Amino acid sequence: MVLLPGLFGSNYGYRNVMALLEQDGFQSIAIEPLGIGGSSRPEVADYSLTAQSERVAAVLDSLGIDRAVLVGHSLGASIAMRLAYRHPERVQGIVSIEGGPSESVFGRGLRSAMRFAPMLNVINGRGMVMRKIMHDMQEVSHDAEWVTRPVVVEYTRGLSEEFGATMKAYRAMAEVDEPEVLSLNLGGVICPVIVLVSQKQHDVGIPEGELQTLLALLPDMVVDTVANSGFFIQEEQPHEVSGAVQSLMIGLGGR
Repeated sequence: MVLLPGLFGSNYGYRNVMALLEQDGFQSIAIEPLGIGGSSRPEVADYSLTAQSERVAAVLDSLGIDRAVLVGHSLGASIAMRLAYRHPERVQGIVSIEGGPSESVFGRGLRSAMRFAPMLNVINGRGMVMRKIMHDMQEVSHDAEWVTRPVVVEYTRGLSEEFGATMKAYRAMAEVDEPEVLSLNLGGVICPVIVLVSQKQHDVGIPEGELQTLLALLPDMVVDTVANSGFFIQEEQPHEVSGAVQSLMIGLGGR
């Protein structure tokens, strides 16, 4: 199982899911794409989602992993789908957590993040950023009790330690021209896909139009609405994510 966080996620966000997968006998690793979590943040790099998918493939090569099930949160799901059509022999299945066929890194989340930059020039600007992030995480959660200060510190560790580099990397992401259109290649995603969407209504998850695109173009897809959850399904309902992986593996048992 290879777990991919979204733009503002990290390996830490999968800690509960990974523990459950281990209990179920699955081996899992989390890969933070370039500029995400604790990964490096070069100012000049190819931050396209296509390039990110190829980096994931390179990591799998380095670890000697020929085939894997991919779990992607938000933007991580778009990276997973790109890897699936570019290297179909390597992807057994995909579990998407609130993630659709994003065609650009520069979505609503990145536009929101770019608002942080002016705060750098304000006294205690970083403290203001942390409070804003914590508020935003609470707003998109079904039950915000999990969004404690220690959790937010872990989610934003890479950001806080390399704030300036992160802002420069975000600017580079905003200027990326994606070389391939995912929606035109979804027919090449031949593996089964389970899409988990939250019960709570919010404006940062998979848009309805993207969900309908997946339903129309993916040959083997199931959508599951997870009760008592918000955008961070892996935090509020980790059992539902591990359950989706189990369901996927059961279906693959006959293949």
